[in-house]
Amino acid sequence: MAGEWLKKAPISVWWDYKNCEIQETHDDLDLIKGNICCALKNMGYGGIISVNAYGDTTLIETDIQEAFFKARIILTHTSKSKEKIITDFTLWTKDNPQPCTIMVISGDTDFAKPLHILNLAGYHILIAARLPIPEILCDAAKHVWSFDRLLNGGPPEPLRLSTSSAISHAVEKKVRRSFKEGDPTRVIFEVLNVLKSEEILPFQDNIINCLNYGDLKQREKIERLEDIHLKLTEVLGNAQYFQVRFVGRKKLFTPKGEDLWNVIHPIGGHPVDYPKQIWNKLELYLRSPDGCKKIQNSECSYEIATIIKKHCLLEISVGKIIQIVDLAVRLIDIE
Repeated sequence: MAGEWLKKAPISVWWDYKNCEIQETHDDLDLIKGNICCALKNMGYGGIISVNAYGDTTLIETDIQEAFFKARIILTHTSKSKEKIITDFTLWTKDNPQPCTIMVISGDTDFAKPLHILNLAGYHILIAARLPIPEILCDAAKHVWSFDRLLNGGPPEPLRLSTSSAISHAVEKKVRRSFKEGDPTRVIFEVLNVLKSEEILPFQDNIINCLNYGDLKQREKIERLEDIHLKLTEVLGNAQYFQVRFVGRKKLFTPKGEDLWNVIHPIGGHPVDYPKQIWNKLELYLRSPDGCKKIQNSECSYEIATIIKKHCLLEISVGKIIQIVDLAVRLIDIE
């Protein structure tokens, strides 16, 4: 169930109609919208819900378009639904800060990376798609519905992972293996120092990402654990060494007595904030066969940033690179 803090947070639903067309007649659209709202409210999402659908209206029957209007579902004409949805929900976040909720109705895996970024920024991500749902989309979401189950107002699908982090099952196993010998508290201190130098918010997800994608020597210092999240919670909950702050409802962890360091928000900034030389280096690497392959095989935005830092932007912090990548994605969408 969603937390108490989500009961009043706005919920925006973004429906890629071409990817998830309805099989029922147009007369059911009003009922379908009601079922979507019911499914969300049953999971504790009690805020105001808006539903936005995208598709090529030249390919959608007139009576179905009228049914969308009667059901108060905004239908936007576009031949590039995916790109338009990403642009629009990114703009929506400017006026709706976390902990707002974003639901995407689509099985298109190109939504995974921007949703991962929003997840890391503190937004609550939900997915609905036709089965089988791509694992990379599931990894970005707190709850996942099959499309048919959502249309009927049913509960979400059971997920293999109980965590809301944007880490896949394969990555989870890698991180568990990385917990070997050493003092976990000392290692977490080292990880927080890395996050500080890289200008990254010390959320638990980012701590895990740093363990997994950071210095291999650092990873080898950690003892093997059966449940990484349980152990991290235990270590970080030690008030003798660490203190907890909140951004919205998400916990930040810093060494006791230390102020929160300067951080770079993953979604923000402007292209002119970074010199042309940086953009040229980034473009050159992303167009290279090696860069293209490594980025396509990456698991999350943190890994993407560490890859880019290692190969072309060594002088830039990981936090800034995550922001640069987000800016690049938005520029591509606008164009």
